[in-house]
Amino acid sequence: MRMEAQLGDQRDAAIRSEAAAWVLRLDAPEASAADGVACEEWLARDPRHARAFREAQLVFHGACHALRLSAPVRRPALRRRSAWMASAVVAAGILLFFTLDGPVRLQADVVAGLDEQPTLTLPDGSTVQLDSASAIAVTFDATRRDVRLLRGEAYFRVVADAGRPFTVQAAGGSSTALGTEFDVRLMAEGAEVGVMQHAVRVVAPVSGGPAQEATLREGQQVVYGSDGRLGAIRGADPAAIAAWRGGTLVVENATLASVVERLGRRTRTRIVIATDTLARRRISGSFDISDPLAALTVLERTLGIGSTRLGGLVIVLHS
Repeated sequence: MRMEAQLGDQRDAAIRSEAAAWVLRLDAPEASAADGVACEEWLARDPRHARAFREAQLVFHGACHALRLSAPVRRPALRRRSAWMASAVVAAGILLFFTLDGPVRLQADVVAGLDEQPTLTLPDGSTVQLDSASAIAVTFDATRRDVRLLRGEAYFRVVADAGRPFTVQAAGGSSTALGTEFDVRLMAEGAEVGVMQHAVRVVAPVSGGPAQEATLREGQQVVYGSDGRLGAIRGADPAAIAAWRGGTLVVENATLASVVERLGRRTRTRIVIATDTLARRRISGSFDISDPLAALTVLERTLGIGSTRLGGLVIVLHS
């Protein structure tokens, strides 16, 4: 079953939590054949389930092995119960690890908080401003300057260095600066690149075929998919591309899912869209995102849709 793209990072976190729960359930003394069948059905629903399950198994069983190596000798009658209790503690740790954004934080050099838009100076003097809840990893050496966008959106001002290309990796593709200012945003199934000054070379590698690439000039944008599909280059107001830096979200013919994803990175409240049809609805406009939930209310009125709020923790948008 293909998960709704609009859940983005929140859905991925939920999958990892479910995977950890399945590992714990199957490792329990009372696990049954029916549990195994149910887990197999869950794994078959989405390729992400299998990946998350394998990751949870590695962490869980590795930690349990370490616990067994260091555990004191116990009476045989208590051994099974003690092993289960140790496994439960490890599983709780896994769930906490995913809840606290562990996978991203392990990879990232910088993670912006929900209410932060930090501007950082990189080792070469270039700068990057991260949007709320965004994350990057940085690799600089004598021959290259690489930044990997792990989540969210980032705005780059690049210092020229002919001997070391400045490249931003995102969703399997790359954007190499040609002396420029540009913006890169991760999307549910790819990335969007917009240029404010000069030019950027965008490369979207295609599995089993030649890479697709394009050179963007000032005031141009392009979207590429994680499958390597490069969209058409389109014109855009440079000021609108990075308007988020001033607390305004400007969108043109954007899907509701993409707008909700950007609002969702600014609040701990989970925003869910009830149907794929609603998620694909298009919208254009300008929204004050300093208060994301207020912006969501404006969005609802603009589209004429309703919402159900569940205890302040979840908002479900529906027709």
